[in-house]
Amino acid sequence: MTRTKRTLGFLPEIDGLRAFAVLAVVLFHLQIPGFSGGYVGVDIFFVISGFLISAQIQERLASGQFTLSGFYANRIRRLLPAVIATVAVTFLSSLWLLPPDALSAFARSALASVLSAANFVFYTESGYWDADAEMKPLLHMWSLGIEEQFYLFWPMTIIWLTRVGRKLYVPGLIVLLLISLGACIAVSQDNTDAAFYLLPFRVWQFCLGALAVEGWKRVSLSKTFSLGFQTLGIALCLFAILSFGNVETFPGAYALVPSIGTFLVLLACQPSAPLALLANPVTAWLGRASYSLYLVHWPPIVLYRVVTLEELTGPVQVALAGLMLLLTIILHYGVERRFYQRARHRSEGWQGVPRISVLTSISIAAIAALTSQFPDRLSQKDIVLTASQIEAYRTGRFQLVKQACRVDRIENPKFCPQPLNQSMLFLGNSLEPDGFNIMNAALRQSSQLDLVAFGTINDCGNMRIENDWPVSSKAACQRRLTWLKNSLENQTWRVIIYSALHPDSANKEGLITILEAIKSASPETKIIVLDDFIELRHDCSVLINTFGSSSACANPQYVSWFPSTKEAPHPFKKRLNAIADVRVSKIALLCANDSPESCVTETPDGHPMYIDQRHMTYEFATFVGNQLALTDPNWLSSLQNKP
Repeated sequence: MTRTKRTLGFLPEIDGLRAFAVLAVVLFHLQIPGFSGGYVGVDIFFVISGFLISAQIQERLASGQFTLSGFYANRIRRLLPAVIATVAVTFLSSLWLLPPDALSAFARSALASVLSAANFVFYTESGYWDADAEMKPLLHMWSLGIEEQFYLFWPMTIIWLTRVGRKLYVPGLIVLLLISLGACIAVSQDNTDAAFYLLPFRVWQFCLGALAVEGWKRVSLSKTFSLGFQTLGIALCLFAILSFGNVETFPGAYALVPSIGTFLVLLACQPSAPLALLANPVTAWLGRASYSLYLVHWPPIVLYRVVTLEELTGPVQVALAGLMLLLTIILHYGVERRFYQRARHRSEGWQGVPRISVLTSISIAAIAALTSQFPDRLSQKDIVLTASQIEAYRTGRFQLVKQACRVDRIENPKFCPQPLNQSMLFLGNSLEPDGFNIMNAALRQSSQLDLVAFGTINDCGNMRIENDWPVSSKAACQRRLTWLKNSLENQTWRVIIYSALHPDSANKEGLITILEAIKSASPETKIIVLDDFIELRHDCSVLINTFGSSSACANPQYVSWFPSTKEAPHPFKKRLNAIADVRVSKIALLCANDSPESCVTETPDGHPMYIDQRHMTYEFATFVGNQLALTDPNWLSSLQNKP
């Protein structure tokens, strides 16, 4: 190991790392067994980008050739033509293949993708692992959004750190890294979507790449040390790729594993004797074409699923891989290399490709904005439910709970009776509004109860149990939890309606703890559990628009959960049964037998049960409530009788 001042040139291992990263992402998205953590390939790319861009800026600053205008023009020339081609072709395909509601969402993502803001759009929609991802052909553009935003501010950061004092450059990078990493770890505990999609919580990975440049320039490792560092780095990356899955708090501290692995490989690069695993003809080509492969790999997977509604089988995975390779070759040689070669375009400025690319992006953005507003007119797919109808159903299920008395509005006469009479509290996750709509319909004729909503636990993050009560780090949720706990001293809850997906599953400990505390404080309180109904693999609206009828939403082929087809885990079943007075079976109420095909999937006047995969429309929940009232009116009356 020697100390010297090296000049960064071509490092073959970087192409190998790129190949490594892009293959991990592709295999993950193709659902190849064993690559459940392949999404960390993006983290590897972030560190590589920090390494290369920091080195390029430093090099041109040292030679006096750096300008912000030239840097931005080169970044546009390098990135935007391939993005435009990908978005444009996917756009045309989506007009014919996506239903209007999905087309509207796609158009918003297309607009954001050509304006370097896709990560913001997908953050607001959230759910990289959610089932909805299968309807988002441009979901992978989120990482391009982060990189392009990094390119926007990073040159000014390096210039500022350099001008403050060269000796403060590395300490400045370390401070920035630690601030961003600390924020990433902290925010990942409660808001993983923000930590995943937003640049401030990813800056540390680019800083790690920038620090690798400084280390590489100053320290020349021996072949033995170089081999050891690179072997350890590759092992860390492989460990993440092969063992990570749907980690609830990713990126957080977990992202350190592939990021440090990439840092070690970059630090130990040997221009004269590169590691054969990362420097060979296959990895060299894949690395050079990695940008094109990344851009084209995801849309075919999504559009295949949209058309077939099928999972990826072995032959399909092979066929899609072949299509990806073909599209990569077309994009790489037909667009990427045609419009950008680094040595040839270093000083051309904004003439030609950059200017045309920006104007084309603006044009696509305008078309996308128009499409997002009028998807029903522009979609070429035959449908039953329009985008406006689907949106009306989606928002309509909240029409009552938005105006309802809620635990944190108890003292507000605009929402809550003063004082509260005998009260019915609704508690649950995203199915809590279903319970509210069902019971409101069932009791509306002669209710003597005041209906109070908790407000769902969806904004509570990962709750922990302290002193026999759940605690949340989310302020809004914690206020409701505190109010509810305090209410046990002076408020008698007549009835609790517990409405949650798989109500006794492993992630319901917080809710069941609340129910136990209420029952302990007030044994006369009646706890009613609304059990599960059909759970789907695809949005019910997609199935209706594909097959023309809501009966498709009960087809076992598209049902992901039903008691007779799959048993849900219920580790808290014993605890819940011990405090529940009644468990209302929606299946007994709505199905003729123990098969999903026998279940009612729409109201008598044609309103579908769901728009998504598990949440009832307001109209269908009202129908269920009416059926409940007809089936057992005496039971409903008993809920309103004072003990």
